[in-house]
Amino acid sequence: MSLRFAPDPTAASSTHTLQGTHPEYAVHDSFRHGLHSVKHESKVHHPLQAPLAAADDLAFKRTLALSRSVYGLHAPLRLQMERSLVALKPMSPIFRSNNLGMEVLMGKDLTIDVEDILGDRDEMPDVNFHDAMERKFKISQL
Repeated sequence: MSLRFAPDPTAASSTHTLQGTHPEYAVHDSFRHGLHSVKHESKVHHPLQAPLAAADDLAFKRTLALSRSVYGLHAPLRLQMERSLVALKPMSPIFRSNNLGMEVLMGKDLTIDVEDILGDRDEMPDVNFHDAMERKFKISQL
């Protein structure tokens, strides 16, 4: 593991998803997922967006490599165990959890970001509780 500050430029990222489509016919389900929009499919990103999104993960990997070389094998295992225990989600997918423990472990508890004020768009609660539970437990209704 190298202690690089930027992600590997050869790593390719895929942006095409079939979220919101029927599993058998691959047709967009407008009743469950809203009207289809081409805006969500065509994701033209700025060249710096991918490295900035991967910066936290890269910094954590660098911390793991550095702690392994300084403190031994147990240190990265302990950090990964703490992070996995704190990252557990609440039982109900509708209730939003601000994961303060994860923010403290990542060192983001002293900064105020846009997500702190406006909330994260990806974690917006689903309107229908039953559909949210079906998606969480991967139960499909035909």
